[in-house]
Amino acid sequence: MLIWIGAGFVLALFAPWIHQLLKEKTGWILGLFPAGIFFYLLAQSRLPSLTISHPWIPSLGLELSIRLDGLALLMGLLVSGIGALILVYGGAYLHGHPYLGRFYAKILLFMSAMLGVVVSDNGLLLFIFWELTSISSFLLIGFEHEQPSARAAAWQALLVTGGGGLAMLAGFIMLSQITGSWSIQVWLNSAALVQSSPMAGAIFWLILAGAATKSAQFPFHFWLPDAMAAPTPVSAYLHSATMVKAGIVVVAVDQAVTEPSAYILSNNQTEYAYLGAKWLFTQMGGKGAVVYMRGAAGAGADNDRDVGFKKAMAEFPDITVAQEVFTGWQQDQGKQQINDIIAAGVPFQGIWTSGIDNVIVDALVESGAPLVPVYHRALAQSLEREGPIVVVNIGGVSNITYIDGNDVLIACDTGDGYPAFWYDITGDPVNPAAWFYFRQDGRGDIK
Repeated sequence: MLIWIGAGFVLALFAPWIHQLLKEKTGWILGLFPAGIFFYLLAQSRLPSLTISHPWIPSLGLELSIRLDGLALLMGLLVSGIGALILVYGGAYLHGHPYLGRFYAKILLFMSAMLGVVVSDNGLLLFIFWELTSISSFLLIGFEHEQPSARAAAWQALLVTGGGGLAMLAGFIMLSQITGSWSIQVWLNSAALVQSSPMAGAIFWLILAGAATKSAQFPFHFWLPDAMAAPTPVSAYLHSATMVKAGIVVVAVDQAVTEPSAYILSNNQTEYAYLGAKWLFTQMGGKGAVVYMRGAAGAGADNDRDVGFKKAMAEFPDITVAQEVFTGWQQDQGKQQINDIIAAGVPFQGIWTSGIDNVIVDALVESGAPLVPVYHRALAQSLEREGPIVVVNIGGVSNITYIDGNDVLIACDTGDGYPAFWYDITGDPVNPAAWFYFRQDGRGDIK
């Protein structure tokens, strides 16, 4: 996806020259680029969520990190699909306009920046793309720059949305200080830690300000009517289809890290940990050593989970703790800790993690260590549902993250009162391809 975004910026640079060569065919030819992105994302929607990260400026915590999950794919399909139509429509609408080549360049610039916003998994990277959308929309709203009304509308939109972006950045900086990371996934996994911070309220309002200014919500709605001074294709793309939707992305982050009920079973963290630990100890046969990977030391949620974990241990006297560590809910830190434990030769038969289960399984696979049961938070959510309990067997690794939506299927099945089955998930034990069908004997398959 990074290649697609980078290619979009390059294509924007050459769009005026391409228009000089292709004339009235330019919109159709350039439209093939976002159409290609659309079908690429459509194909990705059938695969598990994907995260890719490359260091850029490590000293600032800035990484070229993207994540293709459900929200990113939905927004990406919206940006690319409508973008392809706008390039074709805009070429016809502005046929003969002396600045048509610039129109193509600015639309492609905005489109690439919007794609960066919706797939970014790094707070700083998201902010950079966010402000690029403000700059490119400034250029598009002021497309008819000879008209004073267009220039005034462009400046007004830039000042309002740019100012909101700076407020959002302040909220992101606070999040990075609390969690020690710029990764959005770390922020989401650190919801309980953020909620326990005195800065939680300020974070909520600062990020909300960024979303409200970009999406033209009250009291920042006043810039949008004037921005309609832009040509119709610009208004159709920026203000109806894409830019005002950018606020959805940051509101999703804001709600997930500041809303008290957002975190998995946040209202009963003790039961959450008890259910998961009890399941894990059962998978281990009631005996053996567990690597106990807690969250952030001193956080209320972590303390409550510790109570639940130790309650389960009291029911399994032959279970011991091989090593106890605090991950701070940071994926890179947790992965390094489990790698160190493996390298030190510490014997263990199970792992209890707090929200970073995916990288723990990655570490086991990459090190070649034998796979052991690894507790995953969605399992506790499934077990807590009323109705029959469904047990999942993944060849020794209970990590539902890698099966994507199957935990939702299981939770819904049990909640709706369907008979309890033993879901025997065969195939690759770590990264199965796709959920298939129930067999006649009531089992499910990963093919």
